[in-house]
Amino acid sequence: MNLRQWCILLLLCSVTGTNIFPRPGTQRYAYIIASSAGNLPSASRDVVTYTLLFERLGFEIYYIIEVNAHEYTQITTRLGHDINIMEISEVPKRLSQYSNDVDLAITISCHGFTSGTHDYIKFKGVVYTNEVLRTWFSQTHAKTLILVDTCHSGNMCGLDQTRRSESIITSISSCSRSEMDQDDISSEFGFGGGLTTAFADYIGDKTAFEIDDLYHRCQSRLQNNAMHPQMCWL
Repeated sequence: MNLRQWCILLLLCSVTGTNIFPRPGTQRYAYIIASSAGNLPSASRDVVTYTLLFERLGFEIYYIIEVNAHEYTQITTRLGHDINIMEISEVPKRLSQYSNDVDLAITISCHGFTSGTHDYIKFKGVVYTNEVLRTWFSQTHAKTLILVDTCHSGNMCGLDQTRRSESIITSISSCSRSEMDQDDISSEFGFGGGLTTAFADYIGDKTAFEIDDLYHRCQSRLQNNAMHPQMCWL
């Protein structure tokens, strides 16, 4: 990035406050949580898509994925390198260590469920409710963008649906908690993963983007699939 681009980004940050992501000069980390268990063919593709995007934006990437050997080979072949998979139990501790000079991206591409007042994902047979995920995320002071591409994903992270001025954590989910994740608009990608492809198409070659604009673009696209993406904050 040249000096002129840095100056433009700094000006944008001063005008729009905390909505620019990622911010100039920050340490950057991304966590990709994905499970293809139970026949979720989009998850492996989402791992590749998010990796390529966040690598280009300068993020150090951690993988928490549940895939079979064939899918792992597909992922590493498309990426051109091996990946290190960490345990999901390590995530809360790591999140608690980040300070406000860090930009954090988290993606969730698993099976999503809803039951009563709880929304939840299953990973390796274990249930992680929206209350559990909220506890994880409330421990970090990093500027955080969470992308939840699951069924019933409306409040999957347990965040608030009313934004406060001090909110630094934002989640964008692919649909309301009463909806299934529908086919992508492009049949090229198969079932599910609509938010992933909308995000990829939106950021393109951007070095940074405005989170609210990202949401409105994804919302406009996914509504063509009768889906109603949600935006929440902490």
